Amino acid sequence: MSADPELGAILTEWNLSTPERRPPGNYIPNQMPDITEALSSERLKVLLLLGTNMLSSFADAGQVANGLHKTELVVCVDLFMNETAVCGCRAAWNRVARGIGIQGNKHTPLSHGPCTGERG
Repeated sequence: MSADPELGAILTEWNLSTPERRPPGNYIPNQMPDITEALSSERLKVLLLLGTNMLSSFADAGQVANGLHKTELVVCVDLFMNETAVCGCRAAWNRVARGIGIQGNKHTPLSHGPCTGERG
């Protein structure tokens, strides 16, 4: 805990790590399969990624990529552009382009094709 008793009391009051202290809600556990399922089922609307490349670290990269395309907002904060950030950008561009009436086809895709999550 903290050496400052007042700060320690505040931290204890704000601690939501135990289920009985959390307000009612639809929580997603911080485990890879649960996050992947939440992306795919569109339960996860906004995703903030700090220094991670989900497509290279999650087991089912294809399912993660499909889920990223369904996510309304993906924010990637990293030193370098990575596969997950590119996939999020493509998905966002496709949504914006379709929203303003731009249509792609097999000859002129909106964003160089879909992000597949394939490694290699």
